[in-house]
Amino acid sequence: MSNPRFILALTPLYRLLFAALSGALLSLAFPSHPDHPLAFLYHPLWAHGALVPLLLVLKDRGFKAGFAAGWISGLVWNLLSLYWVAYTQGGGLAVIGGTGLMAAYLGLFTGLCTGLFNVLAARWGPKALALLPLLWTGQEYVLSLGELGFPWLLLGHSQAALPHLIQYATWTGVFGVSCWVVGLNALFYLALVGRRVFLGGVALGYLLPWLHAQSALTGTVPDEGLRIGLIQPNTTYADKWGPNGLERTFAALNTLSRQAAKRDPELLVWPETAVPCDPVRRAGCRGRVQALVEELGIPLLTGAPHANYNAAFFVEPGATILPSYAKMHLVPFGERTPYRDAIPLLRDIDWSRLTGDLGPAEFSRGTEHAVFAHPRHPFAVLICFESIFPDLVRQHVAAGARVLVNITNDSWFGHSAGPYQHALINAMRAVENRTAIARAATTGISLFIDPFGRTYEATDLFAPAVAVATVSVGQPTTFYTRHGDLFAWGCLLIALVALGARFRQPRAAREPRDHDPDPPPEANMPFLDHLEELRWRILKALAALAVGAVICFAFSDSIVQILTRPYEEAVLSLESQQSSGVVRAIKKLVSQWLDQPATAPESAAPSTDLPPARRLQALRPMTYFFISLQIAFVGGLLLTLPVLFYQAWRFVAPGLLQREKRLMLPIISLSVLCFSVGALIAYYIVLPLGLRFFLALEPPDMTSQWAADEYIGFVLRLIAGFGIVFEMPVLSLFLAKVGVLTAARMRHIRRYAIIGIFVLGAIFTPPDPVSQLLMALPLLLLYEISIWVCKIAEKK
Repeated sequence: MSNPRFILALTPLYRLLFAALSGALLSLAFPSHPDHPLAFLYHPLWAHGALVPLLLVLKDRGFKAGFAAGWISGLVWNLLSLYWVAYTQGGGLAVIGGTGLMAAYLGLFTGLCTGLFNVLAARWGPKALALLPLLWTGQEYVLSLGELGFPWLLLGHSQAALPHLIQYATWTGVFGVSCWVVGLNALFYLALVGRRVFLGGVALGYLLPWLHAQSALTGTVPDEGLRIGLIQPNTTYADKWGPNGLERTFAALNTLSRQAAKRDPELLVWPETAVPCDPVRRAGCRGRVQALVEELGIPLLTGAPHANYNAAFFVEPGATILPSYAKMHLVPFGERTPYRDAIPLLRDIDWSRLTGDLGPAEFSRGTEHAVFAHPRHPFAVLICFESIFPDLVRQHVAAGARVLVNITNDSWFGHSAGPYQHALINAMRAVENRTAIARAATTGISLFIDPFGRTYEATDLFAPAVAVATVSVGQPTTFYTRHGDLFAWGCLLIALVALGARFRQPRAAREPRDHDPDPPPEANMPFLDHLEELRWRILKALAALAVGAVICFAFSDSIVQILTRPYEEAVLSLESQQSSGVVRAIKKLVSQWLDQPATAPESAAPSTDLPPARRLQALRPMTYFFISLQIAFVGGLLLTLPVLFYQAWRFVAPGLLQREKRLMLPIISLSVLCFSVGALIAYYIVLPLGLRFFLALEPPDMTSQWAADEYIGFVLRLIAGFGIVFEMPVLSLFLAKVGVLTAARMRHIRRYAIIGIFVLGAIFTPPDPVSQLLMALPLLLLYEISIWVCKIAEKK
């Protein structure tokens, strides 16, 4: 299969124009403003073939050419789709320039994907197209991570308007939809340049999702529901924060809330920062809101500033406490400078001089997933663009929310496509979690979304409005809600393995095979040359380790949250027992593993606040700095494992036979896989059991306080230890292949190995018999597997 002749004859300029055409077609797949003169052209189906022009000019090109074409396509796509960012009120020319820089930055991800695709295509030709959907999915997942993460234009989000094709997102999340879209593009490309048989693959690509969606959409819908009233006050920044802004804002909210109350809602929702005052610090502010709630007898959710947080408050009739949620993912450069905690230099930059009135507000990030205990059904709130992050939304639902409420203020973006795109993205979150969403926006668009992604009761943009409707409650939790982005992780892992295989030495350049009659003798390297080679391999490994450490240091806050989550869950689990006891604690954990409830209990939202006495303590001035260093080192080590294994292999490879060198890719891949399996077992099984064992041993009249740095160090050692010992089968395979180890020898020393295994279990695990057994028993199994592996290796 080859590209049409006219494509092969194109000059570099025309190739870039084809790439730009793909970017323009991709922008047509996302919503536009209805009044746009070309609004009739916008439709999500454009995404299914938009990448074909780009694929046509990628054929037989190198990484640089592929990167350039992909970057041009991504730049055009992001500029045409995110132009509304430049409309942001209060900004000057710098904001317009920042929009261009943002598009250029986001285009790097598309460029990296296409550049790496060209690298794979140079090795495997058209077969590399099978890896393109995985590469694309991997780069989208990476784009969604960190403080600079911005997964707004995920290809899967463009399909949120097609609920009859995307119901499988309950398994894969939005990344599975993106993978499907890119797969359709690859099939259309193959049908265009090759045999028409691939059109059958296209038909199957549409048929299977449609059949699955028909089955899901015709299923039984629970009768339970929550009636919600959405208030859209249509107040601008000047209305709220200008002279008499508080009076004017409360008057608008009061009037609309009374209109909604006539339709018997069970919850009223005001949008993001609906009230321009802090209801915690200003008694008058809280009093006015509470008075309205008492009069109407309806619970109210409202957005409001609090201290240095962008927050939401749940106000109930007769309540004295004021539950709140602080926004966890802040808008980069809008609400907070990214990585200002990790890079102190960023704290000293005066962004307002560069962006007019839009310097970052430098809000603090929230750290807890709050689930509000409504009398009928618990719900969680997403503030503004938090709704574009699949994993963040998933965690809210996993924490017990049965309804999601998105409060936002899109007035900044004027009469543009921004509010329409933002509203549609919520539909994908509803499908992923089978959870209804109510969206209240200051100036629109406010609407309701059912658990299948279908919207209703949408309001107009820039008009005061009230919307009241019942949202469905009671759908079972989805695979995606329970397990997260496993699909995206798998795509990324396969893509990385494929890239590693690509950089193996080409077959034509390898040494002669063992059965060749007269293989040329290899030149013997002097001892000093071996040392020089070792030095360079160590330097390359250290460079990779440094890069990984810097990345982990930048994400240390998020990693700390992940590492402390088992401790928090263990403490909350024991607190809910109302009594101590090792057996009961472990029994409860095992029952959770074996019988996970399909839905959260209706009575109340689970508690997510640790008692103050149970929080991890910083006992030294530099505690968090040392924690960050530990995370940087161990995390960097884990992140760069493939590179470290590869460098070690390259050093020993000259002394191996050809048949032994062919083990490079299997050995490296299995090493990474076995280490990951061991680390996951340590994190998800051994660590929770060990923590519950320790905590349950405490007498009723004693409460221990754990040091944060000691806890983090303990967790990192546990994870690394399990990963290392799970390398046993891989090491056995390698040693058997090079003739050092045999199955008979391993059987002969089995009794000594058993003793060594239990010693390792005592070293790497907490000093309790449960954790030691949880490590020793898999190791015993791994030892038997290693004997079996050696036996197979000897036969071959």
